[in-house]
Amino acid sequence: MGIRKRRMKTELTEAIIQQKLSYFLSSVRYDIDNLYVFRWESDKLIKTRSGYYYEFEIKISKSDFKNDFKHKKDKHHLLKAMLTGEKHTLTFYREWEWNKNRYISFEAFERIKQHPCYFTDKQKKPNYFYYAVPENMIAVEDVPEYAGLIYVTEDGWLKTVKKAPLLHKEKYTDDQLGLGEKFYYNMVHWRNISNRYLRDIKSSRDRLRKELEAKGHDRTWEDMELDLKKAESTIDSQHQELAQYRRDLDWDSIERRFLIDEIKMHDPKFNVHTIWKMTKERYDEIHNQKQA
Repeated sequence: MGIRKRRMKTELTEAIIQQKLSYFLSSVRYDIDNLYVFRWESDKLIKTRSGYYYEFEIKISKSDFKNDFKHKKDKHHLLKAMLTGEKHTLTFYREWEWNKNRYISFEAFERIKQHPCYFTDKQKKPNYFYYAVPENMIAVEDVPEYAGLIYVTEDGWLKTVKKAPLLHKEKYTDDQLGLGEKFYYNMVHWRNISNRYLRDIKSSRDRLRKELEAKGHDRTWEDMELDLKKAESTIDSQHQELAQYRRDLDWDSIERRFLIDEIKMHDPKFNVHTIWKMTKERYDEIHNQKQA
């Protein structure tokens, strides 16, 4: 855990924060975005190699943060129960009120209420729960005791403002959470989205090609794309030739220095600057004669 830096400033979105949170933990087995692993959708869920689950609820506005407690009461009741010791879920209390109005017998309700959905310790939940928000959007005091708080700065740093408490020590296997099936359907979902985008791209290119042909342009989109690739290849080749030329100059300079040192060993009075000056004067003389 700690702080990660990003060089360029950017406008924070849920997708960007999801990307940044991928670096929050160093020992990661699964890194999951927007998937129903528990009884709710997690914005970001990371399973460490030691078997603990970290859930991150991402909020990019204060109103969104407040609405989380209104629309996800069952989830927050369950997470809070891990610290308060509350045995029953909100489902239990709703069923209790409903059955009282039906005048169901106490013995009958005792039999009904043994269902696992009525007990907090029977529900699957993350080991740690964090809120991840833009820096200073909410204060530490706004976060409940069962949650941690992470600030994401404009530069992309992750700053742990409040460390989340360990809610429970249970380690779920992949089969207990049905991860194999959930990962499969998630893969199919994103594959379908990718295929749809690819079809849209192909359709846009075909439409552009028809528009170019209708306006009398001989060159198609593929021709322009091919020319661009050729130009990039030519530039790369020129850069390579320039780099080789610079390396050759460096070697020439090294050889020249060695040659000068060798001459000075036999003629200590040798001065290369005098030779260059005489050469330049002779060159200027010949040049002036040609001009005349």
